[in-house]
Amino acid sequence: LPVLVDLKLWGFVGFDHCKTNHIWSKQEQDSLSTVASLTGNVISREQTGKQLQEKEARLYEAQEVAGFGYWELNLVTNHLAWSEKIYEIFGTTPEKFANTLKAFMDLVLPEDRDMVNEAYRKSLAEKTPYSIVHRIRTTAGRIKWVWENGRTFYDETGKPLRSVGTVMDVTGRESAREQIRLLSRVVEEGPASVVITDLKGRIVFVNRLFTEFTGYTFGEAIGKNMGELVKSGYHNESYYKNMWE
Repeated sequence: LPVLVDLKLWGFVGFDHCKTNHIWSKQEQDSLSTVASLTGNVISREQTGKQLQEKEARLYEAQEVAGFGYWELNLVTNHLAWSEKIYEIFGTTPEKFANTLKAFMDLVLPEDRDMVNEAYRKSLAEKTPYSIVHRIRTTAGRIKWVWENGRTFYDETGKPLRSVGTVMDVTGRESAREQIRLLSRVVEEGPASVVITDLKGRIVFVNRLFTEFTGYTFGEAIGKNMGELVKSGYHNESYYKNMWE
């Protein structure tokens, strides 16, 4: 008898009465056909299970390489499912996390909760994806920056059914940006005149105190050589030319 797996011929199964010649009755043939069918179903489930395991393994590898985790929120049951990577990012475990939207919001830094709530609320109201960078506090007390993306699926009446998305740890990137912002404030608002030039001595940046000290505007200074703008009066032209070239 043929064994079909997902409606495709997989092989055959044979039956033999062994001891004597035997004419199979209709009932016996039906029973043996059922055995062949069940065999095909078992093989199909095993193959499907193996394929799912392979897909889950590939998804896990992709998440590890990209550094992001996957989440899904069932809006009917309020159950929030996280991939293993998100548990790692938030510094918790499936046993400790309550798997609800509230449990997630409890890990968002209080100063950022309104922003996160508004981004999600607006996404639901306008039926559009959303993307937001915000801070969390892990269960160990560490503050991290995460980049969250999500979208929601609706039924035919427009009722939201589930939201899905990704989370990525961007703490390193945001910390670098914060350092740049602080440095910019120090350079711009500090008590000293600051000039930045390229390798050829051409000015690419001056701060506010430089413009106040020299009388040149930002636009007038950019692209000029320092020797053209600032001179002490104690040296000749070649001195400044050698200094800035």
